[in-house]
Amino acid sequence: MSWLEVLATPPKAGLPAVGDCIPLEGPGRTVLGRMNIGQIIVDVADVRRRDAAFVNKAGRDLVMDLASSNGTFVNGTPVLGERILQHRDIVEISHGLVFRYFAREDERHRAPRLEASIGDAPGEDGRWRVYVDWLLERGDPLGARMVQGPDGGEDDARWLGPLSRQWRAGNLELTWRHGYIHTATFRTLEFETSPDTYWCLNRLFEIEVARFLEHLHVDLFTTYLPRERPPFEKRARLVLENLRHAPRTLKTLSLGPVLGLQWTADLDRELTRLREERPRFETDRGSLVKRFSQLVLRGQGGVDDIPVTKEERVHRFGAESISVTLGDWGVAWLERPGDPRLSPAFMVNGRPLRQARLMHGDVVEPAEGVRFVVEVS
Repeated sequence: MSWLEVLATPPKAGLPAVGDCIPLEGPGRTVLGRMNIGQIIVDVADVRRRDAAFVNKAGRDLVMDLASSNGTFVNGTPVLGERILQHRDIVEISHGLVFRYFAREDERHRAPRLEASIGDAPGEDGRWRVYVDWLLERGDPLGARMVQGPDGGEDDARWLGPLSRQWRAGNLELTWRHGYIHTATFRTLEFETSPDTYWCLNRLFEIEVARFLEHLHVDLFTTYLPRERPPFEKRARLVLENLRHAPRTLKTLSLGPVLGLQWTADLDRELTRLREERPRFETDRGSLVKRFSQLVLRGQGGVDDIPVTKEERVHRFGAESISVTLGDWGVAWLERPGDPRLSPAFMVNGRPLRQARLMHGDVVEPAEGVRFVVEVS
């Protein structure tokens, strides 16, 4: 029997609840919509009356997009018409309603003692090998993933749950170790519609492959109103509060970079609590935020450096060009001139983007053979 596991729902959603399992039975179809039209009942304002359907054809389950306004996604990529579902695919509908599809029952095996051993010393490969062998002996799909490792393709997205589309879009950047997330970065993309930072943080801490997360970077500028100073201090406190649910393996957190941040008693209290609750947590006041006075794109291989200033400047590289500026409150933006939604992508850290906020250590490739490394000082 195939079925759907509910991974996430938008705010103020009714049924189904996170954790519910919805069977997909028979040759008919299960329609997602509002009110009582579909077998899956969702009370969300931006879900149309008939948004998507799960259909069984010739023994295969498919998801169909029924001309929904916000689209239907499988493993972070849009569904055009219909798409055959594979075991453990992630299906997202209407920006935040997320399911994991199961084509069969998975017998799950977990070893709390082995996992605790990895948590005590995640850098020791021998502990990982013992855990992998234990899972493989029992046929657990997690063991097979750990052996295969990440491939940057569909397999990663199937394990990311409600974060799969953010990862595809470039809002979320990840590095992996033994099939688990090792480092996570939440990046600002001005024109990308996505859930807020704190929703993403909580979803990250819930997913299976983030149980041994060690390093986290959160961009404090993810959302702000034009001409209004972003409340850095308030956002920093909210990020620290959400870390109450972070894995105990977490070692470092970084925010920013920022031109300035006023320390408050709330920030000190939350940072002290985290350090007391997590002996491995090393972040202190000096490393939490990256204050800077200068931001430069360092050219590689003979390419000239580009200083980033408040004056917006266009730099050309043959047929391609980029615009860089250090805007209000120290927000350094890189984009194509004109509407970036209609422009070709450039590469940031190996991912195709059309607009991004620059952060220390970013590798930027605006055109073929042209490479910069972002330096904040």
